[in-house]
Amino acid sequence: MKFADNKKIYLRRAAFVVLIIVTAVFQNTKGAVPSINGVHAFLLVPLVVAIGMFEKNIAALAFGTFAGIMWDSMSISTDGYFTVILGCVCFFSSVFIVFIMRNNIFSSFILSLISIFICNTLYWVLFFLIKGYDSAFYVYFRYYFSSVIYTCVFSFVYYGLVKLICELTAPEKKRITY
Repeated sequence: MKFADNKKIYLRRAAFVVLIIVTAVFQNTKGAVPSINGVHAFLLVPLVVAIGMFEKNIAALAFGTFAGIMWDSMSISTDGYFTVILGCVCFFSSVFIVFIMRNNIFSSFILSLISIFICNTLYWVLFFLIKGYDSAFYVYFRYYFSSVIYTCVFSFVYYGLVKLICELTAPEKKRITY
């Protein structure tokens, strides 16, 4: 296939890369996204869910992995945790849309809710509970569980933005003339 044949697909994927980079910077810049009583929004999770809903499996895995690399590069010490988690979240979002769910805003909200809950709970188990911190349960319910609800609000924004990008860069359908 020639570049001209897939120009809109390349443009869409470049827009997704830019959106991931901008979101990672906003997420990890103090004060860019307001925190509510110390609870922060993890913006990359609903973004990769939305991207996974509109991309095919392998491309979704690549975008999720890239978003995780961006998050890990800006984190203190997670040892590649977000790279693995966001890659899996984006991949399974794509798989669920293909085989189980419909691609709509409600599905985006449900997938974001489940993904953020799993991501935060697994992070808390690996980096707080196993290490034996005294106030691990307080930290979970005060910060990580609360951020699930706060972050889900952004699933509507990212779904609409990703859907708009996909509509603007949809390949033209060729008419068959007889």
